[in-house]
Amino acid sequence: MGMDFSSAFLRYGDTWRRHRRIFQQAFNKQEIKTVHEPVHVFKVHELLYKLLVAPDDFLAHFRTTAGAVVMATVYDKNMSESNLEKFVILSERTVNMLSASFFPGATVVNALPFLRHIPTWFPGAQFHHFAAECRAYASEMVEVPFKYVKDKMVSVRSFNISSNCADPDEKATGIESSSLTERLLKQNDVLGTMALTEADIKSTMATAFLGGADTVL
Repeated sequence: MGMDFSSAFLRYGDTWRRHRRIFQQAFNKQEIKTVHEPVHVFKVHELLYKLLVAPDDFLAHFRTTAGAVVMATVYDKNMSESNLEKFVILSERTVNMLSASFFPGATVVNALPFLRHIPTWFPGAQFHHFAAECRAYASEMVEVPFKYVKDKMVSVRSFNISSNCADPDEKATGIESSSLTERLLKQNDVLGTMALTEADIKSTMATAFLGGADTVL
């Protein structure tokens, strides 16, 4: 179903250990207290302001805030409303498709696994098309947000903003301005041969994002 990237489904081995190391560094107690918690508090303050200004839209506010918390943690802490909505829709669609694929009886192949060997043209083999759609959604969930972050970082560098200078938003809020993905990519710039592979970064960040999205969206 295209979930082979997910850290949750890896077999024990070198890749699993690399993923565990990334998660341990990104979500240890110190990181949660100093990096993630301030972001969550800030997003809740934004939610309260939206509720004060437009209380009738409370359902939309809660939905976008839930997505904003997950997105800010993993990919971008200063995402525009339009981009946020796009990624919220992408995550909801992916989570719904993957949830449906794991539900017993959702497709006949779940009950009769040997049917996966029949060709796609065979009558009743619609589950092949369902699986292909799931793989496409999962691939998009891994690749699109990561590319968004890389493109943003290239854009920032093009304006000659030094990585040693505090971001204007960081000065205003007192919050670490870089998301997990941004920090890992910046870290790679100085690690040389010890750098993480982009495949590991993409996979772990997509796992974290989907895990958060499945919980709160």
